[in-house]
Amino acid sequence: ITVDRVTVPIWRAVEAIWAKHNYTIRRADTGAYNCRQITGGSGYSLHAYGIAVDHNWQSNPYSSRLITDMPPAAIREIEALNVNGQPVLRW
Repeated sequence: ITVDRVTVPIWRAVEAIWAKHNYTIRRADTGAYNCRQITGGSGYSLHAYGIAVDHNWQSNPYSSRLITDMPPAAIREIEALNVNGQPVLRW
């Protein structure tokens, strides 16, 4: 998955959480860098900057609420990731 290099450490942390919970990523169903407009907006998506990832989008569809097949414990660990006390990921 192509992402901005400054975000690699956080994605490695997410990868470790997924591995701990035996959650696998389907390569054909996952992507990051995509130079496009934000859904429902006129500016660029975070994907255009390589700082957003869609994983297993068939079972984790874009929605105003979290719909996922990830284990709840993995979600809690991912939500707890932070830099200087600030959360770094959101759904």
